Amino acid sequence: NDNDNTGGGDISSNGKGMLLSDTSSPQYRGLYWLLYSDEMHLDLLLCKKGDINNYHNKINDNDNDDNDDGSNNCDNKNAVAVIETRLLQRYVLAVFYYALNGDQWIENNGFLSGDDECTWYGVTCLTMPHSDAYQHVSKIDETATATLDDNIASDDEFGQRRLKEVGSDVATPTSTMDSSNNSIQTRNGTTFLLQEQKHNLITTMTTSIYDDNNNIRSSNNNYDSNGGNEGEVGKEIMATELIGPTIYTTIIVALNFTNNKLGGTIPPELSSLNNLQFMTLMSNDIHGKIPTKIFMELARHLREFNVYDNFLSGIFPEDVKYLTNLETLELDNNFFSGTIPSTLGNLSNLKSLYLSQNHLGGTIPATLFHSLTKLETLLIKDSYLQGTLDDGIGNLKRLKQLVLSRNQLNGTLPPSLGLLTDLEIVALQENDFNGTLPASITATNIRTSASSHPFNNNSKVVGLKKLRILKLYNNSLSGTIPRNIGHLLNLERLDLDFNSFTSTIPSSIGKLTNLEILYLSDNLLDSKLPLELFDLNKLEVLRLNNNNLTGVIPNQIGKLTSIVTLDLGNNRFQGKIPKTLSHLIKLEFLILSDNNFQSPIPPEIFAHEENSLRVISLRNASITGTLPSTIANLIHLSYFYMDRNANLTGRIPKEIKQMGNLEELFLYRTKITGALPSEIGTLSKLKRLYLFDTKLEGSIPDSIGNLLNMEIIYLNYNYFKGSVPDSLCALRSRSLVDLWADCGGEETEIKCPCCTVCCEANSVCLDHIT
Repeated sequence: NDNDNTGGGDISSNGKGMLLSDTSSPQYRGLYWLLYSDEMHLDLLLCKKGDINNYHNKINDNDNDDNDDGSNNCDNKNAVAVIETRLLQRYVLAVFYYALNGDQWIENNGFLSGDDECTWYGVTCLTMPHSDAYQHVSKIDETATATLDDNIASDDEFGQRRLKEVGSDVATPTSTMDSSNNSIQTRNGTTFLLQEQKHNLITTMTTSIYDDNNNIRSSNNNYDSNGGNEGEVGKEIMATELIGPTIYTTIIVALNFTNNKLGGTIPPELSSLNNLQFMTLMSNDIHGKIPTKIFMELARHLREFNVYDNFLSGIFPEDVKYLTNLETLELDNNFFSGTIPSTLGNLSNLKSLYLSQNHLGGTIPATLFHSLTKLETLLIKDSYLQGTLDDGIGNLKRLKQLVLSRNQLNGTLPPSLGLLTDLEIVALQENDFNGTLPASITATNIRTSASSHPFNNNSKVVGLKKLRILKLYNNSLSGTIPRNIGHLLNLERLDLDFNSFTSTIPSSIGKLTNLEILYLSDNLLDSKLPLELFDLNKLEVLRLNNNNLTGVIPNQIGKLTSIVTLDLGNNRFQGKIPKTLSHLIKLEFLILSDNNFQSPIPPEIFAHEENSLRVISLRNASITGTLPSTIANLIHLSYFYMDRNANLTGRIPKEIKQMGNLEELFLYRTKITGALPSEIGTLSKLKRLYLFDTKLEGSIPDSIGNLLNMEIIYLNYNYFKGSVPDSLCALRSRSLVDLWADCGGEETEIKCPCCTVCCEANSVCLDHIT
């Protein structure tokens, strides 16, 4: 099969015996361990004691019964099948360990020990009755036995049959095979007279995996062209008709190795665990391709396949179409390429589909929307998808999460979105959708018609009443925000920023009493703020910046007592800044820049000693008056931007010394006067101080040299006299990279031997402030 991606290389092209004759291969090392280093000795325990049920109890610790009637049940078909199953599982896990660098895992407890493989880290099993009517291993094949012998063993100088030499990192054999008396001598000297039986059982086990050329054996299942199957798909151990005594065995049903530093390629032998239901290998360093056989041979039982956050690559594995019982498919955050195949629609039981952060491209096949009617989560973000969003999405009535963000999708949003009444999350941001928001999203108890909706069956649309998150930012949407947006009563986050919405913010938005985050920035909104907006007492983030909003900021803004981020910058607000901002004691980010207030800063807004402010930006906001002394309460403030307010006057308050967390202070292009207070030297975290083009005067205080974290100081275009302190110049050998002052020209106002730029004569200064 030219398309057989084995993960460990294309076995079919390697010639006869490659896997089991290459002493460095995980397959050889796994078989070597099973033959000579596995201390469990499944077959030896069984056949020595002869008591089948007692054997099982000992392996599975079901009880302490040690009765032995002396009979020998080694020929019991069910018992042999149990051993074959367990040998197969231990071999596959050993190959898995070697193929994925098990010695480097964070957790590998139990692996390659004599303990029950079901107790090994990451392995989950079920105990089930076993019958040879359903045993999944083949009959012993003498040809395969000979091939196995030739590939992995040779006679030593004493005539004893041994495995070929392997690398030094493989354990030394714990036993020696003796073909003359069919015995095995262990390290502790105990002899078991069953080596021939063991060799045959292991040969049977390997025959069930490999063909005569040691290629991964194909299933006998007949798959149709659409990924379905005729007859039995996979094989199971659960018996419906037992032959002989009831024998129980444990079968592996789940592998979970999340975030365990697995590295290497996925071995195709995993496909032999054909009762596997859950395979979770997320957040590791696995690379290469996914073996095709995994999808084909695990088709009957596999319900979850999760390889999220690895380094897997290759064309999107189309053979996933065989996993018709799959409920969760997570291939996201890898390097798969190509397009999403339409045959993915065959997975009619799928509930969760995660394909994000791959290099897929192409369109979303319509079959996904018409066939995956059980789908609850569809997440394909950041994957270069193109084209439109098919209106058939309205068929996914169970969908709860729709995440297609950061792609190249375009066209209008389909009205059928309004039919998905279970939707809780819609994230379509950072695409190129255009047109208006469909009325069906916010509609309530209306019926569509053929003229207004693609479903012409008079479908009832009640809107997305369960919707909690709606992210549509950074598209090309236009028109008005739907006036009945308030019908989305469960909405917690609404992101409509970076679009072209016009007109007003609808008053019904005040009904969204569960809203915590509201982004309407970077649109064309041009109205006053509706008073209902301030009824949202759970609101934590409000960004209305970069619009054309007008009027005054209402005093009712003080009702937003949960607010943490308030950004009203770059609008056309005017009038007084409301004193009620002082009520917002949780507020950390206050941005009112680029407005036209023509009023002073109310001292009250900084008066609360329990304020949480970390960023204040009132730059270019037509602020008048002086800096209030209440800035002493801004003990958490890191960034204070008051620049470009031409009518800001007065001195820098000495209370500035209380602002010990300040990192950036911008007062440039104001009419701040007087001397630079020596208290400035107490701001030990200060990194950037922009004081150019003000009316500061006098000498520069020596305490400024205490600012050991300082990176940039602009003191130019002021009225400073004397010399820049030596203590400040000393900072040039530390973190200070830029220091400007009026030390240029024929009549220098200040001496500065350490300045990076001396203004007056240097035109760079003019460029800097224009």
